Amino acid sequence: MVVGYDDIPFSSCLEVPLTTVRIPKKQMGEKAISVLEKKIDGQKCDSQLKIPVELVIRQSSLSTG
Repeated sequence: MVVGYDDIPFSSCLEVPLTTVRIPKKQMGEKAISVLEKKIDGQKCDSQLKIPVELVIRQSSLSTG
């Protein structure tokens, strides 16, 4: 079983489509900008941010039994 990360378009086109973790890139970018703005203004900000991800299950992680 194989799992990738970032859900690039190629993942679903392989002979055995790759299970992957999809990250919300827009949301991650928005949070990064927010943290940068706070740091520039001298404000404290969280050292860790949680962004929910989505597991996209495809054939590469399915049991062939």
